[in-house]
Amino acid sequence: MKKALQTIGLTLAIALVSLVGVGFVFSHVFTHADADPNELLARKLLPYLRNGQTFRLVDAYPEPWDTVQVVGGGEMLTDWTWRTLHAFDAGLAEMQAGQQLLVFWREGEVSRMVRFARGIGMPWFVTQSDVAQVGAIIPRDSAAFRATLVQEGDMRYYTCVPESPAVQV
Repeated sequence: MKKALQTIGLTLAIALVSLVGVGFVFSHVFTHADADPNELLARKLLPYLRNGQTFRLVDAYPEPWDTVQVVGGGEMLTDWTWRTLHAFDAGLAEMQAGQQLLVFWREGEVSRMVRFARGIGMPWFVTQSDVAQVGAIIPRDSAAFRATLVQEGDMRYYTCVPESPAVQV
């Protein structure tokens, strides 16, 4: 009798583990079928955001790029830059207040744009150029940021400030 109960218990445990595994695999397939591609790109950065920790953009976005430009709404960019951003993706280039873009450049061309909205758990990039109203351009090797969790009312987000290139990540 004891062996029969152990066998039934083991069978149920295996079935439960199998069910959880299959559910995990298929939940990722169906959940993101209609997801916004920009939201998926923005969420690639979330695992690297830890309060007080430094992260590198190349870890989240390893594809080839030379520089990254942080562009906020209302920034004074050249006409060429605005035309280039709109030609790459006009929908992403049209930003609202409380949004910013990370524009990844490769050999003078836009290779990727990711729009972030200041919101729950998302990053907000703060650079020296925010005072000058132009988009900061940061080389790939220097694109390291320190994330600090900020609470504004009921909204929490990460302020990401560039780190010195000498900082070990």
